[in-house]
Amino acid sequence: MLTKPGILNRIISMAEKKRITKGFEGLAFTRLRIRLSFVFIALMLLIARPGSIAQLIAGFLFSLAGETIRIWSSGHIRKGKEIITSGPYARTRNPLYLGSLLVGFGFCVASTSFDNPLRTVIIWLYFALGFCLIYIIQVSREEKVLSEKFPGEFEKYRNEVPAFIPALTAYGRKGKNKFNFNLFRENSEYRFILVIAVVYLVLLSKLLF
Repeated sequence: MLTKPGILNRIISMAEKKRITKGFEGLAFTRLRIRLSFVFIALMLLIARPGSIAQLIAGFLFSLAGETIRIWSSGHIRKGKEIITSGPYARTRNPLYLGSLLVGFGFCVASTSFDNPLRTVIIWLYFALGFCLIYIIQVSREEKVLSEKFPGEFEKYRNEVPAFIPALTAYGRKGKNKFNFNLFRENSEYRFILVIAVVYLVLLSKLLF
């Protein structure tokens, strides 16, 4: 009888751990990732002081390149339904996250203030640490799911296509799918475009006024 409370507590603890882990790896983690992204944007817009119009344009060009990759990717990806090897996925396994990296890098460039190094350090440090932590976990989680769902096919794809930095040559078994505007719309990439537009309008207003 003395051991029952200990056993019960252990069972409850295991159940809680399983529930938390499941949430962390699923919807809960996705929500956390989105919230942290918006926290970064809000923090950046609050403390950013762009130094010049040239700096703002440079940052915008990085973000434009990143969003171009994201748009291209969103017209190909069918999440969880198949291994996508067409479009940018023929050269990198995570083009959406590569695009996000360039967009965020552009934000940081545009927000850099040489007159206030502390603000600049805060923005760059939050972005670097946040991106590395969140996306390393996200990529690991997604690839684990794909490995279980498409074991042989995904292993071959993973062995031949880089995780992040695009390869010079496309994957030998390129998909036949072309850019699909309906997929672009279904993946709601237009929302990300609106966020970018708002960010640069706010930064421009801070520079001019």
